[in-house]
Amino acid sequence: MDLIPRVGTFFLLVGTGALALFVLSIMGHQANVLYLLVAIATIPTGFIFRGKRQAAENDRFSSLRKMNERNRQRRQERHDREKNRKG
Repeated sequence: MDLIPRVGTFFLLVGTGALALFVLSIMGHQANVLYLLVAIATIPTGFIFRGKRQAAENDRFSSLRKMNERNRQRRQERHDREKNRKG
C-alpha cells in the first residue's frame, strides 16, 4: 500500500476543489485569488506525487481475456455438438 500516490490524489482533489471555488467566486463577482493560488500549487504537486503507475502486463485487460476465453469455449462446445448431430 503506497502512501505517496494517495497523498497525490488528495492534493489533486484539494486543488480541483479550490479551482471550483475560484470559478464560483468569479461568478459571484468577488474573485478570491487565494483559491486560484492554492489550485495552482496543489494540482501539479498531486500529479508529481502520483507519478506514473503502470499496471502489470498480466493484469491489464484480464477481465476481457476471461470473457474472450469463455466465449471461445462456448463456440467450441456448440461446434462440437453440431458436429455430433450431423454425423
